[in-house]
Amino acid sequence: MPDEELVAILRLLFSGYDRSTIVTAVNEVMAYPENKRTRRICEHCGGDNISFDATVVWDTKLQQLDLGCSDIERCWCADCEGETHDLEVAHDYVHPNKSSDETHG
Repeated sequence: MPDEELVAILRLLFSGYDRSTIVTAVNEVMAYPENKRTRRICEHCGGDNISFDATVVWDTKLQQLDLGCSDIERCWCADCEGETHDLEVAHDYVHPNKSSDETHG
């Protein structure tokens, strides 16, 4: 992904948050022990190129976007090109349908 795209995505994700909140969130993620990190994968193919539907609402009082509701029961796998359920697995988990060379983790 080109740097400009990443910057645009980060700006969208963090719009409405002040610098210290963003720095704190990034530091917490970076400090999380590698052996406890997880990822979500497609239950069918093992791909981690999945997306979930969510609704984001503007909170007038807090002046920020908040996650309103989401559909975490189902997700879309771009690798399978179909609806699926996700599995939460260890960061280094290799799905039986994938070789270690194919994992994105």
